[in-house]
Amino acid sequence: MSNDNIPQIEGFDIDEALHRLRGKWPRLKQFIISFANSNESIDEELVELLDKKRYDDAQRLMHSAKGAAANIGATAFSRVAQSIELRLKEGGTEIGAEDLVELSIQVAHLATVGEELSQLE
Repeated sequence: MSNDNIPQIEGFDIDEALHRLRGKWPRLKQFIISFANSNESIDEELVELLDKKRYDDAQRLMHSAKGAAANIGATAFSRVAQSIELRLKEGGTEIGAEDLVELSIQVAHLATVGEELSQLE
């Protein structure tokens, strides 16, 4: 597949992710789909951890998500996860509603992207 046929996706830095994978679009596409599938309810998981006052686990969840998202070029998702992680790391126990809403928006966007990519040949 030529670079002309690789979609540009809102909230993603596809060029940077492709660089990490030496231009292997099929591999990146599969990683994005897999990440979308495995994080389809991460916003709900985070809320559950916060409700149970498991702040260290919530921080680790966001840290892992941030890194994985960055590796596949999901920059918008990674930024939101980083913001929440930093708040938790600084000892915050209250995550603002705006952060949770933004995380939910990114989860929904990721699901759409994963679905659309799974339909591409």
